[in-house]
Amino acid sequence: MRREVEYLARTLYGEARGENLETLLYIGWVIRNRVKANSWFGDSYEEVVTKPYQFSSWLESDPNYRAIMNPKGDAWEVCKGIAQAIVHAKEEHNPIPGVYHYYDKSLDEVPPSWARSADILTFDYIPNLRFVRGVK
Repeated sequence: MRREVEYLARTLYGEARGENLETLLYIGWVIRNRVKANSWFGDSYEEVVTKPYQFSSWLESDPNYRAIMNPKGDAWEVCKGIAQAIVHAKEEHNPIPGVYHYYDKSLDEVPPSWARSADILTFDYIPNLRFVRGVK
């Protein structure tokens, strides 16, 4: 289980270490939803987050890749705590069941093609991301 928490924490760190706690939590739940989906996403946190082209911070060409290989500071401690909580949480605490994807608000004008026929969820307390329900 420790390895699973570490992979989730590294992904949170790479994807959103500069964002608020709610953003980190919701990204964590997207990843957990994928782990629990029994689908092509993968069966473990490691498989889900390192699957090619799913989480950009795991691409060696991404600027955040070096950061997730050497996480540090308060942001790393926060990401580890959130990852621990999500991995061990009961499903009833999931704020976004059935949500497997998100994208940056910069794509609002032209959302990704895979999201166009789905429900786009926005949250005032997560201003920079859009969450997608209805795509697996």
